[in-house]
Amino acid sequence: MRHKDETKVTAMYDAVIAIMVQEGTQNLSVAKIAKRANISVATLYIYYQDKQDLLGHVYLRIKDMIDAELFREWDEHATVEQQFKTVVSHYAKALRQHPQEAVAMRLFNATPNLIAAAVYQTGMARGLPIERLFQRGVAEKTFRPVSFALFTAFVFRPFDAACETKFRQGDRLSAEESRQMLAMAWQASLAQ
Repeated sequence: MRHKDETKVTAMYDAVIAIMVQEGTQNLSVAKIAKRANISVATLYIYYQDKQDLLGHVYLRIKDMIDAELFREWDEHATVEQQFKTVVSHYAKALRQHPQEAVAMRLFNATPNLIAAAVYQTGMARGLPIERLFQRGVAEKTFRPVSFALFTAFVFRPFDAACETKFRQGDRLSAEESRQMLAMAWQASLAQ
């Protein structure tokens, strides 16, 4: 098997993110990615089966980067409130630290058909601790008894939208704005 040049892998990763962020997902062609990465199309196909395979790797790399921050300091023994506030504040921090990747991840989540269904499910399965936290919060009557999809939409999607808006304005979500959004997410999640 041929050794992968990490410089080329990183160049392809950066090219995919730049095109997604600047031009949208509709302009993600193999030729454009290769040109932006300063490699040949043939080289891209040495590293990946096809565009969907490349995008799947980019998606999982971003997911790993965000989740590494998200689950830092995860404590199964903490209260629901402590876990919630820790994970959501770490999520906001990850988005602030990696705004381009955050925009790309939002685009992947909005158009999951860009990647193989199995890859998308692998990425989503990495968030199981959050689902367990939600289920525990509902069982303890801390969280509203809504679907997990609705819960995550109200908790995490506002951060995605705010980070993207700030990024497109040439700015970043501030730590204070993140704290305010965290307080709002907590209040929105509470059982009545």
